[in-house]
Amino acid sequence: MEYLETCPRQPGDRIVFSGPAPGIRLCDCDFAAGGPFAPGRLGEGRFEAVFCRSGRLTLALAAGRSIALGPGEMLLVTCGARLTKAGFSFGRFSGLAAGIEAERAGEVFAHACAVLSDAPLDLGKLREILQSHGGVMRLREEDWNAGVFAAFRQLSPDRQGGYFVYKLIELLYLLCGRGGAELPPGCYYDPYQVEAVRKVQAYMVAHSEERLTIAGLTRKFQLSPTFLKACFRQLYGESVHAYLQRYRLQRAAYLLATTRDSVLTVASKVGYAGTSRFGAAFKELYHMTPAQYRRVYGGRRPEGNEG
Repeated sequence: MEYLETCPRQPGDRIVFSGPAPGIRLCDCDFAAGGPFAPGRLGEGRFEAVFCRSGRLTLALAAGRSIALGPGEMLLVTCGARLTKAGFSFGRFSGLAAGIEAERAGEVFAHACAVLSDAPLDLGKLREILQSHGGVMRLREEDWNAGVFAAFRQLSPDRQGGYFVYKLIELLYLLCGRGGAELPPGCYYDPYQVEAVRKVQAYMVAHSEERLTIAGLTRKFQLSPTFLKACFRQLYGESVHAYLQRYRLQRAAYLLATTRDSVLTVASKVGYAGTSRFGAAFKELYHMTPAQYRRVYGGRRPEGNEG
């Protein structure tokens, strides 16, 4: 949460801290889109977990890699992470973050995991897993995410934080149990190659409503398909197709919450020809239909950068 606390505040921003257990500090936040800003650094022996409810958080690392956190995703950050920039987009970012001091929280984790097996949660192993990914790791556990989203719809805001900590311990237990591989470190790309792929990403964002293909992008930017796909995945943590679809759906969520456009109009604005495929893809990401999302999050005034 050190890097969240350094975020410039705007009128209407909300950040509430609590301490549900020794060594664990919980933050419930809602920020207007903005950035980039320089994130703070974690102290020795600390790590943090951030869960995104809505919006998008983008982090830039010193090695040229970027990580974008979208709805239903979890980000784990340890003290070894070299974060250079952070920013929010898509109207507002709403999320929960837990800052954990490994030494003080060890007993809490041990008691929580005692009912699962005789083996306690190994925080040292967790630190090794995170360090092997540069100190930052994004988790996409579809079943886990769906369960958390479903529970949040049933719980009042003041009870969501405690539930988040409970589910976080479960997720970390599973992560350590399987060794936790997200993405291999990958190979090195020089600054010119990285800049070329960043131009492709910027073009995709600016033309997200158009029909974009690997073949078309590589022709336009004179890159090989193999290089584009490999370098893009290393920089942004997912394939070109997955990134574009996620961006389109997150922009659609912003439009549903802040405009009165019909679902069909929103679908067309983000590159879908009709509502059938759009609705199915939207529900897969947000675990609710576009109409349900509008009922839950509609009526918000657009603030900051919409994307």
